[in-house]
Amino acid sequence: MLPFPRSRTAGANGVTPLMKPGALFAFGPCVLDTAERALSRDREEVFHGKPHLALVILFTSWPGEVIPSDELIDTGCPEWR
Repeated sequence: MLPFPRSRTAGANGVTPLMKPGALFAFGPCVLDTAERALSRDREEVFHGKPHLALVILFTSWPGEVIPSDELIDTGCPEWR
């Protein structure tokens, strides 16, 4: 469903830019589990809806880079195509 970048280099923030399916990302009290497609805060699931969560996953797969508008639309609003 989401195309993951094929070649990226590590950013200044030390985040590994190439996101692999099933990765866990922790930021503050939040954890994003890409395998389960779930976002939790303080160990409680946060529901944002399918398109919103898909966009969060897309953002984490392109750290420090500009995401092409086609990627954003295809991920967040596929019905617009």
